[in-house]
Amino acid sequence: MYEREKEFVPCILRAAYEQVILPACSSKGDGIDVFYKGDHDLVTECDFNSEAFIKAEISKLFPEDCFVSEEKFNISIPDGRAWVLDPVDGTVNFAHGIEIYGIQIALLVDREPVFSCIFRPLQDEMYIASLGEGLYLNGRRVYTSRTSKLSDAVVTFGDYSNSARDTHETQKAIMMALADSVMRVRMLGSSCTDLAFLGRGVTDIHIMYCRTPWDIYPGCFAAREAGAVLNFEFKKLDHFVLCAANRELFDEAIALLDPINRRTDV
Repeated sequence: MYEREKEFVPCILRAAYEQVILPACSSKGDGIDVFYKGDHDLVTECDFNSEAFIKAEISKLFPEDCFVSEEKFNISIPDGRAWVLDPVDGTVNFAHGIEIYGIQIALLVDREPVFSCIFRPLQDEMYIASLGEGLYLNGRRVYTSRTSKLSDAVVTFGDYSNSARDTHETQKAIMMALADSVMRVRMLGSSCTDLAFLGRGVTDIHIMYCRTPWDIYPGCFAAREAGAVLNFEFKKLDHFVLCAANRELFDEAIALLDPINRRTDV
């Protein structure tokens, strides 16, 4: 299924990096142009240009499809075919020269994901997932870990967001609970990396405060295809604490989060 998407979309994401993002980085010795979207959030020229490039190329192949994307900030997902796109995931990392970022996209049909692709260009990692067919990294099928003890788990935690001030107490409480219960907590600053790592078994649990579909749809779908369990349904995305974990640890992770969620009314 979705053979055309599997054939062409990875090429489009790679081309966006090679033809749009990389030349911009290489041509400016003083860095790329950065703009602020708020007090604690930013966007670069590469976000805008990468988004425009990807949309244009996909529209050539699928002219009737629509897009839900970060830089246009349209959160409403229609029925039918819709692409959810983050043209540079991990923008703060990217803008500061931290080499943890990627490009991610998912195809939704009637608001349910059926295909996703994540490209981490500096590592040359291309993740492709399609409904019922698993997750593949550079052509090799990958799976979630088999870690079975919470005390052995490596957990990634989504950005501590200064822009989402209403969630500060929840985020602090979760971080403290994790620090007391797991082997290590990592904060990578790129949701596509967090969820790709979960899908390939590098990490065991990912937790983040969920606000927007482009942050999580591509990676959550990919991780689910690799065997991860999620605490939400794609059609009912709302502002809440996302938990994605391998099957062995999911129940323990949820048990850790539930008292915090109830206490803070997330």
